Amino acid sequence: MQVRGLEVVEVLEALERSPQLVSDLVEELRMPAQEVKALLEALRAKGVVGKAESGFYYLREG
Repeated sequence: MQVRGLEVVEVLEALERSPQLVSDLVEELRMPAQEVKALLEALRAKGVVGKAESGFYYLREG
């Protein structure tokens, strides 16, 4: 997966506003669901993003 910095920034800005579902991010950012999921999981692996049991992704504090 080739990720551009702008896509990362857009996802982070959306999560900064409020926790988001993958479907919400797909609609807002007009990115394919597979790319959004991969990006969120990469950010989650780095400890930047968390995932609630409800499926919402959120920015981790700290």
